[in-house]
Amino acid sequence: MSYIEKNLKSNEDLKLDSTLSFAYLVLNPVRFFMLLCTGGIAPIWSYISNEFAVTNKRVVHKHGIIGISTNEMNLDSIETVNIEQGILGRILSYGTIIVTGRGSMSIALGPVSNPHKFRDLIDNIKWYQLFISVLLEYLLQLHTQIDTTKHKRTQR
Repeated sequence: MSYIEKNLKSNEDLKLDSTLSFAYLVLNPVRFFMLLCTGGIAPIWSYISNEFAVTNKRVVHKHGIIGISTNEMNLDSIETVNIEQGILGRILSYGTIIVTGRGSMSIALGPVSNPHKFRDLIDNIKWYQLFISVLLEYLLQLHTQIDTTKHKRTQR
């Protein structure tokens, strides 16, 4: 069980989680050179010390194994979700997701495999939550109108 799974809030569901892209760690020429020079320790350390997740309430990046730090952003605070992908990332299907929130807050997730899947999931959850809030407001207004109409009829 991952760190993020262990630390979910109440009524929070994990929708998608990942670590660094294997292709980024091994097939990237610079990382491959580091792999050879360090006997594999640096890329493996990077791989196991990073977690990325999208829940139904927030986006989370956890870094570290012993000393752990997290960057989190509530989904309702997100303004933009961008993907940074170089040529190698396009070929090997990995990239970094930049989630920008209100003000100057941003979180970088990655490089992760299939970054478009992360972006699409965040967008879909945000649109779903917006749809639900608009629907609930409409139903509340409708309920208020019905109550007002009933009240007028009983006064006659």
